[in-house]
Amino acid sequence: MKWFLLLLIVFSLMYASPVPAQAQIFNNPRVNGYAVDRCLYSGQQCDRPAADEFCRRNGFQRARNFRWAFMAPTRILATGQICNVPGRGGCGGFTQVTCTGGRGGPPTPPRGGKGPGDPCQTREECRSGICLLGVCS
Repeated sequence: MKWFLLLLIVFSLMYASPVPAQAQIFNNPRVNGYAVDRCLYSGQQCDRPAADEFCRRNGFQRARNFRWAFMAPTRILATGQICNVPGRGGCGGFTQVTCTGGRGGPPTPPRGGKGPGDPCQTREECRSGICLLGVCS
């Protein structure tokens, strides 16, 4: 009976212990030679949304934390556009992004910069990933 209780305690401790998620730190992350802009769209969805998208594109689930600074030029992830406004109040790029959530699969392919109502031929051209009857949804 004592062995049974001992084994029960050992197994419950083993399965109750949290397993740390696989993480990776990206210092001065870049996309196609440019610093990654801190905004997912030009001046919109800044910080967490852009950091999370960067992590998803690199095969992780989300960003645990991030740092950024004013810099130019930067590449805006959602549209691929280049922000080239120098100085305070201009472009901001990530200096560090820590991604977590393991590398559960291939990186998420980047989406295009077309919005609702814009003409399209493939879903990759649309921010939403939906091209229906030649129009982004």
